Amino acid sequence: MNFIRLSLLLIILCSMLMYFIFYLFISNHNIGVRKTQDRDIEAGITIDDRLHIRIAEWNHYLKLSQSTKKTKRLPNIIGIGVKKCGTEAMITFIRQHPFIKTPNYKETFFFNEKYDKGLDYYKSQMPEVTDGELIMEKTPPYFNSPPESLPEIIKKDVPNAKLILVLCDPVKRSYSDFIHEKIKPPNLSTVTQYNSFDDYLDVYIDRVKTSLDKNNNITLKNVMSSYKNDYATTLLTTGLYSIHLPRWINTFNSSNLLILNGEKTIEDPGHQVGRMQDFLGIPRLLQPGDFVRNSRNGLYCIRPWWNGYDFKAEFNNSPDWEKNLICLSETKKGRTRHKNGKVNVTEKHIIELKNLYRSYNKELYKMLEINFEWL
Repeated sequence: MNFIRLSLLLIILCSMLMYFIFYLFISNHNIGVRKTQDRDIEAGITIDDRLHIRIAEWNHYLKLSQSTKKTKRLPNIIGIGVKKCGTEAMITFIRQHPFIKTPNYKETFFFNEKYDKGLDYYKSQMPEVTDGELIMEKTPPYFNSPPESLPEIIKKDVPNAKLILVLCDPVKRSYSDFIHEKIKPPNLSTVTQYNSFDDYLDVYIDRVKTSLDKNNNITLKNVMSSYKNDYATTLLTTGLYSIHLPRWINTFNSSNLLILNGEKTIEDPGHQVGRMQDFLGIPRLLQPGDFVRNSRNGLYCIRPWWNGYDFKAEFNNSPDWEKNLICLSETKKGRTRHKNGKVNVTEKHIIELKNLYRSYNKELYKMLEINFEWL
């Protein structure tokens, strides 16, 4: 009898232990997070076993994704914009997933500039992939580019594609777009003659306002016309999201169009990347705790833990430990979004920009019922 009781007790204890281990695995499947006292970063794993489990899972899915012969095909995912809203961060992070592959030139400009080259050309720009891999390209100007029927053309030519759209504060976006244009070679820039964003706004805020119709609205037709005839206008009109969005949501629904908040992509990329993985129907291999702020510019990077990342160097704050992170280019991206960045414009023009966008932001909220913090 004592032997039976002892056996039952051992079984119960073993069951409790297995449940406890399973609970730890489920609740801590992500790399752990802790705060260091001397720098504002997220860091570390709590136990090596957890990392080994994640690497084993990663390798399992990597093997699955590479199990068939590679071929070229049209993209499964298209990033349609918005320009200067964090689309590069979006694709830089999601492309780390073993299921996601991107062209050598991530921005193809096919549907807005090269459509006459045909779908065979478009396919030729894509990487070779297996049946288990997904191709993603992103061309931010798609969102606001002519022709008006561009969404319908994409739907016709790539009917099963899923689209991702990133929206952000239109005031900050317009300034970032100006800086982007300003640093182009003079023969390619549309704002060379303006020494500052204020100089540009002195001309273009009034110019945009003159395109109002009889109902005091800016129409998609007018915006498309200025895109062709006066491209510098788009630095402002791109942020009139409620003008551009209807043609997209009338063609694509929530099952094939994901709309992300670009401000949160900058401040909380882990959550946004999680949403992308769910939307694309791929396993959540990239987790919020994988992201860490770059101390130089304050923007987030991702730890490549699946590829021998040196956690000890980070924990010990070793010299140059951040060189092991996957980050955006510090010279080309996030110029106005880093920790010392700001919109370098007078308060007068800030007010004018907010007034320009206010009614369109309200319309955007009505369309999406998403309360963006910049509305």
